[in-house]
Amino acid sequence: MGYRSQVYLKTTTEGYLIIKRRNDSIENLKHRPLQYAEEIKRTPAGFYKIWFCDIKWYEGTYEEIKQFMRALDDLVEQGIPYSFIRIGEDPTDIEYKVNWTDDVPDEIQTFEPVIDVNDEDWSCYEDITKTEKYSHIIGVMFDLFDKHEECDDIKDALRNMNRDGEVSDTEYDYAIEHREELLKEWEERSER
Repeated sequence: MGYRSQVYLKTTTEGYLIIKRRNDSIENLKHRPLQYAEEIKRTPAGFYKIWFCDIKWYEGTYEEIKQFMRALDDLVEQGIPYSFIRIGEDPTDIEYKVNWTDDVPDEIQTFEPVIDVNDEDWSCYEDITKTEKYSHIIGVMFDLFDKHEECDDIKDALRNMNRDGEVSDTEYDYAIEHREELLKEWEERSER
């Protein structure tokens, strides 16, 4: 199973857009870090929180983790504030990175590394669209709908893609859970 961590990042809208741009520019879809995020949320004030749940956060091993950390370097270079927290399975294993700027907002500065990450504004967050987060698996499902008519054939192909690492466990679960919605969306697009 490997050692897993909870990872949180809080930054400004500008910071999120820089991370998103880097994410979307990565050709290999498996190396796009945001597809592995459990949640991406935004407060009404425009701050973003990205949460990775039970993830193998090995910076030297996985390309998607390297890309995410490079995005944090981009934020530092451009003077954009952020708070980054990684909490390992061992609760004393806490990594905390910040980029304080002269005008760092309180909402980012008070985001502290505690076992249950303290974020007083959590109830105000809005979900970022599923389409943004699951664009890879949505594309995969649309391709499978093009190739197969039978539900079982689609499930078999999806299972094989998951086994081969082309589709993550989170994406696989999403595809199975939302199959009917995705099929309806695919049919509507096909009619156009």
